Amino acid sequence: MKNYMLLFMLIVSLQSRAQQTINLNNLVNVTLPEGTKSISAALAEQMVSKKALSAISLETLIKSFRSRIIYEADSVIFILLSGDKPVEPGHLTGTKDGLDEMFKGNLTYTSSMLPDANKRLLVIRYTMGDLQYCRFFSWDLKYTKSLTGTLLYDKRNSSAGNKIFDELYKGINFKVQ
Repeated sequence: MKNYMLLFMLIVSLQSRAQQTINLNNLVNVTLPEGTKSISAALAEQMVSKKALSAISLETLIKSFRSRIIYEADSVIFILLSGDKPVEPGHLTGTKDGLDEMFKGNLTYTSSMLPDANKRLLVIRYTMGDLQYCRFFSWDLKYTKSLTGTLLYDKRNSSAGNKIFDELYKGINFKVQ
């Protein structure tokens, strides 16, 4: 009986560590990084409040947490949003140009278009206070479905932030209709 109980506990433990795939609005499937869990807005606020640059940036963050599913993996907080409003094919390039202009005074800012055979993706990164922001804008090849995401993490934890982003990036699969 002890052996069965140990086997059962081992299986449950392994299943809880397994990656999970979520479906967002029946538009895109996203395989979440291993160990991802859903967290409350209050916990997300608590995790970032000491690292926010100012009360204003914290207030903006708190507003973005409300009415959203918030995830956490390896002390990296992230929010994913999907949409189905079509845009012109040059949309990401125009978005990149606008963001580059807006952040030109921030020496920590970087932006890049990432190549992929199945999607288009723009990623920007910047630091405010002790928080590292990683935001991405992804579209299917026809520019009819989108997935945007924001990752927040302590700037000293950039290796974990980069790992979580890479896993999310690889796990984005737009549904073909």
